[in-house]
Amino acid sequence: MLASCSPESSVVIDKTANLDDVTFSQGNQVVLNSDSGVVTVETLVPDGVVGQIQVEIGDSFETNEAVQELDLDGFDNAGESITFGSDSDMDQTSIGQIQVSIPLTQTSLWLQGERSLVILYHIETIDGNKVGFITSRNYSRTSGKLKFYLRGFGQYQPVWLNQTYTEEKEVITAAPVRLPKRSEETAQTTKDPGDITAPGLPLVASYTKLYSSSPSQTVSWQAPGDKDVVKYHVKVCTDTSCSSNCSVSTMTTDTSITVNNLSAGSSYYTCVAAEDSSGNLSPFSRPQNPVTIAEPGSLDLDFNSSGLVTQNGAASGFDSIYDLVGLPDGSSIAVGAIFNGNDNDVSIWKFKPNGSLDSNFASSGVLIVDDITGNGPDQEIAHAVALDPSGKILIAGYGSNGSDDDGFILRIDGNGNFDTTFNSTGVALLDNIITTSQSERIQDIAIDADGNILVTGYAGNGIDNDLFLGKVDSTGAIDTSFGSLGYSSKDGGAADRANGIAIDGNGQILVGGFFTGTDRKAAVCRYNTDGSLDTGFAVSGCLELDDTAGGPGDDEILDIRIDSQNNTIATGFSSNGSNKDMAIWKIDTGGNLDTSFNGTGYVIHDSAAGGADDDLGGSIALSPGRIYISGSSQDGQMNHVLWCYKADGSICSNFSDSGYMLYELSGQGSASEAVITTPSGSLLSAGRLFDPAEQYNAALWMILP
Repeated sequence: MLASCSPESSVVIDKTANLDDVTFSQGNQVVLNSDSGVVTVETLVPDGVVGQIQVEIGDSFETNEAVQELDLDGFDNAGESITFGSDSDMDQTSIGQIQVSIPLTQTSLWLQGERSLVILYHIETIDGNKVGFITSRNYSRTSGKLKFYLRGFGQYQPVWLNQTYTEEKEVITAAPVRLPKRSEETAQTTKDPGDITAPGLPLVASYTKLYSSSPSQTVSWQAPGDKDVVKYHVKVCTDTSCSSNCSVSTMTTDTSITVNNLSAGSSYYTCVAAEDSSGNLSPFSRPQNPVTIAEPGSLDLDFNSSGLVTQNGAASGFDSIYDLVGLPDGSSIAVGAIFNGNDNDVSIWKFKPNGSLDSNFASSGVLIVDDITGNGPDQEIAHAVALDPSGKILIAGYGSNGSDDDGFILRIDGNGNFDTTFNSTGVALLDNIITTSQSERIQDIAIDADGNILVTGYAGNGIDNDLFLGKVDSTGAIDTSFGSLGYSSKDGGAADRANGIAIDGNGQILVGGFFTGTDRKAAVCRYNTDGSLDTGFAVSGCLELDDTAGGPGDDEILDIRIDSQNNTIATGFSSNGSNKDMAIWKIDTGGNLDTSFNGTGYVIHDSAAGGADDDLGGSIALSPGRIYISGSSQDGQMNHVLWCYKADGSICSNFSDSGYMLYELSGQGSASEAVITTPSGSLLSAGRLFDPAEQYNAALWMILP
């Protein structure tokens, strides 16, 4: 007999009726007709699910079913809620009406991943009263014990009701009977029906990432454990019940499979059934959540549910991140500045992998540092961060001493405490690098294999600024054997600056920035480990790059990295005569442009946001075969951009729509100052996001590769 249930309806079904293809809706009541009266159970299933009910009665199931027991004696409070979730006695203080509730997540776990159908029922007498079923509604008693079973069954599995009752509804027999599948196994009905018991449900693990750009996904499951399983039937489908739209339908003896060639924009469910040596097949189970295959370059919705995190701790609404470093556990340290209403203070944030602040760091997840130079409250900004070999965190930047700026280096531990073994205070200051009473500003930092600290930026020479490179040892002392008393400087023109630093595979130090003549020229210099210029690199140790985008105008390097072949990758901008284009340069170990990169040794990109304003490359992240550049593009407002290029200089055609990810909100500008790759391979970009009031917040974007 076939039947259909609609909301708020009841269907009378004979005890021997085949319930195949009964359609249930959530909250339906199904009335089961016994020899001597009717009992009622309530189905807890999603609307529109097609499936069957199997009713099992009796304490014969205590050996193979999870049992909940509730002692009602002595309870004195009404209306207590009972939540299923363990096999232990549930001590409650309740009398009278008992509300039984089953959280869906716990139900799914209880049923080993299967949520298609749940039945609650009562299997014992209470003080001599009749045995009856209990639904998820209410049951009124003041004493005795209630014992409940919780069980769910798969869809499309025919099940007979085969129970016998006495006039008092005491259980006489309680053997559950399941028929085999309706296919070739139906012919096995000559067996004793009591012997045809399928294995339990496999427990399918949820995907490690629910939102992924990878077209290949691995899913695993646990064996049911109640019978020997010889193989598993696996389906991967876009349909939630795994009954249609399946891209994979296979069998395996393993407890995991890797599925390839999944389509971007689709969500996939993995369903698994276990088969024993007699050919009996369990219902199919599925993970609690599907995996959605996202387009590379999409925001990762596993990160703060939106792919974006913002922080605003400033008194006047101005926070910005200038650099970022990843930690081995997937956390990250971001550094920058917040405005306190009068001037800027150094701000150091620690973010967990999901984007939330780590409250174990500096008690709130944010460390604010003021008065670094000892001159009282004044402007301080952190521009760079790095990890040393011991895992300590080094932060570098500059702050005012009242008359000019000094460079600083801070060292803290992973909890945000200053490391007093570093220069006795955790702080080292760099002053009077070239001459006295001039400003020194650190723009970037790198740590060598011995834990020594290399910093670069610019320092005043009494007339203009020169590029400088300094070395501080792991104790916080200036290494006077490096260069001239711990520093090297380069005067390449009227005003010069280094913005980025990297150490190559030979221990040599590359710095990138600009020299100034009639306009700015992008420049890369290579230094030996003793602080002297490597004259074997380009011309006398420095390579100058001018008018890469056609000019005239400024060219500047804002960041550099070393690739796996010891080549230098640099990014920044180059003027095309009317505005600035994002630029990437690839420089070989001899200091020459590598013409295998895009045929020229460089790439330029303009108008990522669609306008005719400036595009800037601010930071580089390298991964095998890929170069990621974060920065900004202007079209009336500044907009965050992440570009993707291949190792040969061609743009990644499958990354976002056009080889770059543009984050654009009307009336809310944004920009990236730093980007890193995470342990999962995603890209974490950091900078600032403007709000409609023209203030800005520190911002993090997690982007799928």
